[in-house]
Amino acid sequence: MIISTRIPPIYFKCKEVFGVNWDFGIAITYGDTVYSKNPIPLHIRAHEQVHIEQQAIKGAKEWWDRYLVEKEFRLSQEIPAYKAQAEYIKAHNKGWMPQIRKLAADMESMYGGMITYKEALNLLL
Repeated sequence: MIISTRIPPIYFKCKEVFGVNWDFGIAITYGDTVYSKNPIPLHIRAHEQVHIEQQAIKGAKEWWDRYLVEKEFRLSQEIPAYKAQAEYIKAHNKGWMPQIRKLAADMESMYGGMITYKEALNLLL
């Protein structure tokens, strides 16, 4: 995993489609590089590592072409990434349940009603 504080090549398209803001501490993976203005916590690195592996299989450009427009594809790629993140949190933190609940809430809000909080929580536990 390469980490860069530069703005990623896909950032402006992500901003257009998702309304992300570079100054709000986001992490975006393109190819084998994770881009973030801020330090990246280890649990988020676990999440982004999954996206590195996914993009290695499909190719970064092809992966992003689908991710930006296909909600079902996006969710299918995020579920294993969030699972990896949750596994890291559970393995390295006592009292991890509030963090897992927050991940489930994030999943519900970020994927346009494609997954409920309860479904997300069940996947992460």
